[in-house]
Amino acid sequence: MAYDDEQNAGKLPLVIAYIWLLGTMGLWGFAFYDSGDISAQSEWLQQARTACFGTDAHGLPDAGGWLLLTLAPLLFLLSLLIAFGKDLRLSLLAFNRQKLGRGLLVVTALLTLSHAAWAASEVMERRNIALASELSFQTGDFPENYPQTYSEAPDFSLVNYQGEDVTLSQYKGKAVILTFAFAHCQTVCPALISSAKKALSDFATDEVQLVVVTIDPWRDTQSALQSIHEKWELPENAVVLSGSEQEIQNILADYKYSSQRDEKTGDVVHPAIMHVVSPAGVLSYTFNNPSPEWLAASLSKLLYTS
Repeated sequence: MAYDDEQNAGKLPLVIAYIWLLGTMGLWGFAFYDSGDISAQSEWLQQARTACFGTDAHGLPDAGGWLLLTLAPLLFLLSLLIAFGKDLRLSLLAFNRQKLGRGLLVVTALLTLSHAAWAASEVMERRNIALASELSFQTGDFPENYPQTYSEAPDFSLVNYQGEDVTLSQYKGKAVILTFAFAHCQTVCPALISSAKKALSDFATDEVQLVVVTIDPWRDTQSALQSIHEKWELPENAVVLSGSEQEIQNILADYKYSSQRDEKTGDVVHPAIMHVVSPAGVLSYTFNNPSPEWLAASLSKLLYTS
C-alpha cells in the first residue's frame, strides 16, 4: 500500500523542491559571487546586488538584504511543505528506490553542502577583512608634537592609466599624501580616499598631490586605473598607480607595509596607513586612518612652516 502511495504521489512536488533549492542557491550566489574582474559587467553586477540586498559597513547585505536571502526562501519552503508535504515525502521515497534517483539525491546533497560552506566562507571572509581593517580613527586637533620623521621617502616608478611611468620623486615641490588601496575594497579604502580628497580641497592643486598605489595589481591593472579614478571621483591632482606584482611587493617592503591577500577571493587585509611626504621628498608623517583635519594640518605644516 505504501509503495502504491509512493508511485501515485507524482513528481511535481519534487520538481518544485528542486526549483526552490536551485533558486535559493542562485540567490546566494548572486549575492556573494565575485568574478574578480573590474569590468563594466562587474560594476553592473555590484550595482545590481546593492539594489537588491543593500550594503552595510562591512560590504555585506544590510538588514533588508538578509531578510531577502533568508526569509524569502524559508517562506517558499514552508508553503511547499504545507501544500505538498505528504506528496513530497512520498516522492522522495519513490525516487530513493531507484539507483539513478539515489545517485542524484546524493549529488544534490553534496552540492548543497558545498554551496552552503562556500556561502558561509564568503560571509566570514568579508567580515574578517572588514574587522581587520577597522582601525582607530585619529580625530580631534592635530597635536603640535605629533612624531615627525626625516628620512627620504623611498622612490618608486609605476604606471598610471595612460601607461605612463610615474615616480614619487617627480612630485617634489608638492606636499604628497601617499596611501595604499584597491578598487574592490568596500570598507577602509573608500574612507581613506574620502579623507584624502577632503584634505586636498583646502589647498591649490599645484601645492599638494595624492598618490594611491594599488595593493591588488592582479585586478587593478593599468587598463582598469581610469575606471578606478572615476569611481573614486579623484581630482586632477590625484593619481592611481599600478605595476607588476613584484614591483608592488618591493614598494610595500620599502614602506614596511604589511598586507595579506586571500588567494580565493582576491581581497586584501591591510592597515589604514597614510603617509605625508614633504615638498623636499622627506617622509614626514605616518598616520593610522587619519581624519581629513589631521591630513590638512600636516600638509599645512610642511608647506607653510619653515
